[in-house]
Amino acid sequence: MSAANPNQSWLDEFVACFDVATRKNLKIEQAYKIKAANMPSSVFRFRQISEYSLDNLRNDTAWLCSPDKYNDPFDCGATVSARDIIFHPGVGVAEQFIPRLKGLMPEAELIAALQSANPFEEVVRRVVANDPNGKNIDPEPIIEGLKNAVGRSFGPSFQAGLDTLRTDLRMCSFSTRNDIILMWSHYASNHTGFCIEYDVKSLPEIAQRFLFPVIYSKTMFDTTKYFREWAATGLESLNTLFLILQSITKAEEWSYEQEWRLVFNQGLMKSDQNYTLAKPARVYLGARINSDNKRAVADICNDRSIPVTQMRQAAGEFRIIPEV
Repeated sequence: MSAANPNQSWLDEFVACFDVATRKNLKIEQAYKIKAANMPSSVFRFRQISEYSLDNLRNDTAWLCSPDKYNDPFDCGATVSARDIIFHPGVGVAEQFIPRLKGLMPEAELIAALQSANPFEEVVRRVVANDPNGKNIDPEPIIEGLKNAVGRSFGPSFQAGLDTLRTDLRMCSFSTRNDIILMWSHYASNHTGFCIEYDVKSLPEIAQRFLFPVIYSKTMFDTTKYFREWAATGLESLNTLFLILQSITKAEEWSYEQEWRLVFNQGLMKSDQNYTLAKPARVYLGARINSDNKRAVADICNDRSIPVTQMRQAAGEFRIIPEV
């Protein structure tokens, strides 16, 4: 998995620090140093006018929810290959078949097969070779068929586990820019809403630590190697922080959002809820906001000494700019 933007190679370095199966190979502090060096000075949250959004503005809060509430059904989605986990040589699936295989080949051959580089495949090959009717049978299609059948059988269980991990996340999304036309269209009700700017350094320390850049990718995040490590060596050695990468991987089509997101797992936040961020640095009004909504937002900001800027359409250009 690599950063979609070639001008942001630091994202590749950041991902590499987390993208390891074992805990001992994690480079957590290096990852956070890379992130800190590239953290935006401000992040922006686009809002439509509603009692909820105005209440958030009054109280310096933002709503964190599970990604299954997001507008992208693939958000935080991940893949897993049950077949590749179950039949990885280090997982030890072949040993589970020993009681059933003792009568199909000499015990010495069975022991030798189980000590080979890939016990499952070697056991099947020797079973076929020892079958009087198997002299002209190619064992490889049998091996593939068995693997595929078992993979299909266990696949839904693995995917259900992934879905649970996904829905246990709590997130809130921001952009690094306040002038993206599509962001105003999609998240501020066709430019009739408002946009809140937050100074990143004013956010709570824990929020700064769990604020991550989104990685835009052509493929979904693959968790196979992590579950394979868990199956082979147990939870103690597993890098459970792979969930960070899962939570910030998104389809390339969304790259225009230039998103950073605040991500908490279930250990930090067990349900959807408002979270206190910081007093906004500034609020921007949409180019199409009506007078009543403009007054409602401005009154809140004036009471709290928050600067307000009106956005407008640039003359002769496809741009949204602040009024001066």
